[in-house]
Amino acid sequence: MKQKENELKEQEEEEVNLRELLEHYLSHWKWFILSFIVVFALGAIYYLHAPHIYSVTASVLLRDEDQNRMDFSALDAMGMLQPKSNMPNEIAQFKSPDLMKEVIKSLELQTNYVARFGLRNVDLYTQSPVYVRFEETSTDSLPGAVPFVFVRKPNGGYQIQGTFWVDGEVVEKSYSINRLPNYLNTPYGKLYVAPTATSAEWTAEMPPIKVTIYPTEQMAQTYASGVSAVLGDKQGSLIELNANITNRQKGIDFMRKLIEVYNRMAVEDKNMTAMNTAAFIDERLKVLVGELDSVEQNVEKYKQINEVTDISSEAQLYLQKSGQTETKASDVETQLAVVRMVESYILRPGNESKAIPALNITDQSLQKMILDYNTMLLTKERLDRADAKGNPAYQKSVTDLNAMRANILQNVNNQLKSLTIALQDLSKQDTLNSARIQSIPRLEREFSEVKRQQELKASFYLFLLQKREETSLTLAATSNKAKTIVAPRASWGPVSPRRDWILLICLALALAIPIGIIYVVDLLHITIRSREEVDKLSRVPVLGIIPHSDSKESLVIHDKKDLPSREMFRTLRNNLSFILDTPDKKVIVVTSTSPAEGKSYAALNLALSYTLLGKKILLIGLDIRNPKLADYMDIETKSGITSYLVGKMTAEEIVHTVSSYPNLYIIQAGAVPPNPNELLLRPALDTLIETLRPQYDMIIIDSAPVGVVSDTFLINRFSDVTLYVVREKVTTTESLKYINKLKEEQRLNNLYLVLNDSDVKGKRYGYGYGYGYGKTENQKK
Repeated sequence: MKQKENELKEQEEEEVNLRELLEHYLSHWKWFILSFIVVFALGAIYYLHAPHIYSVTASVLLRDEDQNRMDFSALDAMGMLQPKSNMPNEIAQFKSPDLMKEVIKSLELQTNYVARFGLRNVDLYTQSPVYVRFEETSTDSLPGAVPFVFVRKPNGGYQIQGTFWVDGEVVEKSYSINRLPNYLNTPYGKLYVAPTATSAEWTAEMPPIKVTIYPTEQMAQTYASGVSAVLGDKQGSLIELNANITNRQKGIDFMRKLIEVYNRMAVEDKNMTAMNTAAFIDERLKVLVGELDSVEQNVEKYKQINEVTDISSEAQLYLQKSGQTETKASDVETQLAVVRMVESYILRPGNESKAIPALNITDQSLQKMILDYNTMLLTKERLDRADAKGNPAYQKSVTDLNAMRANILQNVNNQLKSLTIALQDLSKQDTLNSARIQSIPRLEREFSEVKRQQELKASFYLFLLQKREETSLTLAATSNKAKTIVAPRASWGPVSPRRDWILLICLALALAIPIGIIYVVDLLHITIRSREEVDKLSRVPVLGIIPHSDSKESLVIHDKKDLPSREMFRTLRNNLSFILDTPDKKVIVVTSTSPAEGKSYAALNLALSYTLLGKKILLIGLDIRNPKLADYMDIETKSGITSYLVGKMTAEEIVHTVSSYPNLYIIQAGAVPPNPNELLLRPALDTLIETLRPQYDMIIIDSAPVGVVSDTFLINRFSDVTLYVVREKVTTTESLKYINKLKEEQRLNNLYLVLNDSDVKGKRYGYGYGYGYGKTENQKK
């Protein structure tokens, strides 16, 4: 049961806190209205000013090269084919600045045509009434963007304003022409200006056309940064392309040209590799033709000289074992010839930047090194075409290629040594076999040697012919690498600016800005601002609230006006009646932290409130350092309590009456003494209070502020109740901590708070407002 009660209590407190928070923010409703006006006005300006951006998309499927090229395993073994597609690398190719430069040049996108309609700049693209290009200057060499403004004259001519960057200074030139096409002489060379299909629609009433020619490299980087290429399927080779462009047709043309240039560059790379391979094979074939002719002539001469036509089949039995050895030796010699050919190719001048063939090399490590070398060489050649020799990546690739070529050459030398040793071993074995077949005729043995050389050259020649045919097939297979699955298409409406998003963002900002400002102000404020804040920070209960009043009058308790403050002082008076519940409790000390919090104002009006009950009230001004009562009530300042304490006047002489308030008696402070603490500690003050207690129904003492001097602590001995006045927007939160400390240490008797100058309008504790207080007679009627 207790747990449920606690949960209900926590829920109620949470609801109260949320309601208080909402009321606090709604009290600044003017800030929210101003924020809504400003933010939505800025949002409208942005929406009208921001250019329209369209989303252009396309999907391409990269072909599987292994399926397209039939059986090209032999060329793979040679290391002369392109490496297999790597999807991250292919995606990077679509965003390559080099590829973008080709697209930009093909579509002349480095020239931008814009006209302002309303607040928005519109990309005209093919709808521009003029066409502009430099005749003698490449856009690659421009130092920066070159803007031209074309204005149609009423008489049919054209006024052109151009801005150029010459020798570190901005130079503006103005041109006037009467017809198109025409040429303009600019600091960058001749500018060709021609009409387009829409020139006839261009009138003097239309806005000027701004034509800006950008450096190709700058536009390539801009477009490359705006292109998005992602895998459509992580397991496949589908690539989805996206770009945001300011003109629908320009976006479609750009995406089409991007795919076209990508395919063309892929074919060029593949053909370049195949052409290098074909050139190498043709070169080796020319050498082998001569060597094969020489061997065949030797066979013919040998037969003619020795009149050899056929070799007895009987000799084959004896040569079978020797033939096996010779077969092995032939294989080794073939490998030796291949390795020597590779060595010769590497060492030959002029082949430093060419791919190295890996013609049936059996050693897997050497073959892999050659394949890696060819792949890196292809990457370097791409960088060469991109003119990136100053790039650190290019320098590194050159260094790596040189090191890898040296390693390949060292490996080739090792292979030569290894094969030579193997051949020597086979030769020794053949010598042993020859000793066992001495019965074989000399002619047959010599003919076999010559014949073996012929077969070796012939087999190698046929091998190269086969590779040349395969290379020719590769050159013929020029199908596009990227197949368009979804043709380029642009969104019908602009993706930016989006009105719904702008409205949503403006709504969020219009609410967030004032809330944030209020929150920051709340964090930075140092003074109390409401009754709730006092209750939250102080352990001393609030006994009464004095509302804010626009009136400059110090006396608000009178019969002429029915002000809200009068009712609030009545409430304070009634609350005091529960505390001063016995006749002997009648001394009220009013104090504060600082002089500006209204303690004298509270003490005076509280005393007047008691007089309305017909009670005899004594108001004593014991703030002898800074007396105020005399000023409020227009009393002679010479006669006061300080005169009594020094023995110059009697108690009867210092008590003053007020004609308009017959039940109010006042003892004001008098002259400011040099020793206020000592005066307040004199027994005469105790005697005075004890003498006056029976004579009055209530004694109210206006004391000094405790945050400035210690006088109040000295007169605490007389106090039955201490009213501590705090004021909204004046009393600091640190003062409340000080008051809590006074409460904890019990340095002031029966301590209670009075909240002064409180803005109670619209708050739950705003008792007077809205109930007839403060209204004129006509308003009440």
